[in-house]
Amino acid sequence: MEQTESKRDQDSPQKSPQDDPYAANPEAWERFWAGTSEGLIIKSSPSVVDVWSMKVYFITANTPKGWRCKIGIAGDPEKRLRTLQLMCPVELHLEGVCDGGKALEKRLHEEFAADRLHGEWFSLGFGLQKRMKDLCVHKEIPHPVEQGE
Repeated sequence: MEQTESKRDQDSPQKSPQDDPYAANPEAWERFWAGTSEGLIIKSSPSVVDVWSMKVYFITANTPKGWRCKIGIAGDPEKRLRTLQLMCPVELHLEGVCDGGKALEKRLHEEFAADRLHGEWFSLGFGLQKRMKDLCVHKEIPHPVEQGE
């Protein structure tokens, strides 16, 4: 029943905050970030594309528990943002895109392993924000994190 409602919510037009199913259901929020089998995470297989030449993207979200950053790869990061936004209860921001493919994504995941929350989601601290700026020099990060957070 819960997954059916989630699917219906994904297909619905934009909702106001009072219609947000996550506001009244914190367990659903936790499942979203945890990616459990009952959550809303949909995985796709990258085996049909060259993951080594894809773009590395940084998508951020200001959650009730603080700023989060997803480090991932995609052939079309804007499309990936739209797909993730359908499943996410908070507004997502595409902060930066750079070349590097799977190799860079793997290095970044290893570099920030101590900040990993789940899967490709990391706590957005000063170090990750600085690295994002260094890699994506063409884009200003509009949601600064103060050093020490």
